[in-house]
Amino acid sequence: MNFFIVVLLSTVNTGSNHIYVVTDPTFETLDQCSEYGTANLGNVLEGMRRATGQAEWDKVACVDTQMLEYMLKNSLPEGIDA
Repeated sequence: MNFFIVVLLSTVNTGSNHIYVVTDPTFETLDQCSEYGTANLGNVLEGMRRATGQAEWDKVACVDTQMLEYMLKNSLPEGIDA
């Protein structure tokens, strides 16, 4: 199973969920993901800022493939498939 670093973006007053997914690197274990995320938080957030143009974030988490698929499915508008 793969794990990914996910940044939950701050969505004040928008009523929608936005996420930024770090796709490189991916990790084989939750511990590897957590250790990398902790050690490289600044780089992860800078990548998110460059990609989204948004500086505000709520949470950073490591999630497995199944949870990522669920998050993507539930963050997209109706009628759009992940």
